[in-house]
Amino acid sequence: DTVKLHQLTFNTKGTQDTLFSTIKWDPNLNSASSIVWKTEVNDLDNFSINLLPSNFAIKDSRWNLLKESGIQIAGKSIDIDNFLLECKDQYLALNGKFSENDLDRMRFKIHNLELKEVSNVLNLDYKLDGILNGWGYISNPYTNLSYLGDASIQGLYVDDHQIGDIYLQTQWDKNSNSYSLMGDMLYKGFETFAFDGHYYPERKENSLDFNLVFDHTDIKFTNAFMDPDVLSQIAGNVDGRIKLGGTIANPELEGSVQLIDGAVS
Repeated sequence: DTVKLHQLTFNTKGTQDTLFSTIKWDPNLNSASSIVWKTEVNDLDNFSINLLPSNFAIKDSRWNLLKESGIQIAGKSIDIDNFLLECKDQYLALNGKFSENDLDRMRFKIHNLELKEVSNVLNLDYKLDGILNGWGYISNPYTNLSYLGDASIQGLYVDDHQIGDIYLQTQWDKNSNSYSLMGDMLYKGFETFAFDGHYYPERKENSLDFNLVFDHTDIKFTNAFMDPDVLSQIAGNVDGRIKLGGTIANPELEGSVQLIDGAVS
């Protein structure tokens, strides 16, 4: 309900086992968009999709697929060849292969993604600002999952409240069937928050096991998530350590923290 498309049209024509397809919208506006692709079908489990040079606009952002990109699907094997979606100096890239072969990897990269545009498109209740970068790979998600990824957000703001720089490392731990996560937050060049631990997706209970360390962490950013009619103008810094357990729906906290120069209205 946050993105409107005017005069949306879909056209496709085929000859034998090949289809040429186009989706267009907003033809008479600055946001005029067109996505073009070719589909070649060998059978129901074996076909290819060639994304041809295309561009589309979402609100104030125009994204371009400047080069042809291929997707080959054969059973459980999915091969993506040089998918690169660009907007100014931002881009999203995919290249590689999903299969049951442990040596095949699907690599991804996110470069200079502006969170302001993301929050604008998603129409979030709070404003985000900052630059997201990340990279990683996934291999054999069918029988022997392997995953590794790094991400960072430079200059993160939530509703104009400065958070700082965030760094995150994630990896799939095969021995414990969990995602291993480690990260920290820097405010004006100093580390003020760090965490490490595991998330167990298959557990119905105790799926979270994290250590949270607060070192003069500024809590002003929590104003963005509070009902101003209940709490507002939250301020202060937090020191201490907390053990995070339980589940995402019902987290359990154990530990102690000290609030320094706290204020609320």
